[in-house]
Amino acid sequence: MTTEWKALLDWEERNDARVLVVLDPESVREDLSYFVQFDADNPESDSFVRDINQVPESLIIDAINHAADEYRFAWSTEDINEVMAEYIVENLSSKTMLHKGNFYDDVTQRFYKWDDLQELYATRKVESVMNKQMEFSFTGEK
Repeated sequence: MTTEWKALLDWEERNDARVLVVLDPESVREDLSYFVQFDADNPESDSFVRDINQVPESLIIDAINHAADEYRFAWSTEDINEVMAEYIVENLSSKTMLHKGNFYDDVTQRFYKWDDLQELYATRKVESVMNKQMEFSFTGEK
């Protein structure tokens, strides 16, 4: 038994209480990875939004806090996961301006329309060439 579980069991005993649900980012990612919105094995789905492993940790924690604030005793684990999934989709979409047909850039971690993404890549290429030219002019080496 891990120290964390022992501490939780001790707390329950001292407080005559039972903890019914423990939500942590790793477990939430695992549970939500089976939701169609986050299923990286099925990105062709019209409902797919983003691989859950690419969702920022801070947003996962916000979703956990949101579910805790909204929690009702009769909820099942599935109900809690649904609330967190909806929260993540709503907030991920607003933070990344996610719209169908946009493309994700892993450097900026944002979504772009195709033309804007191509312009971004072209700018990066120019910057790379300029940096190499500057390096050559200072060192004389290619």
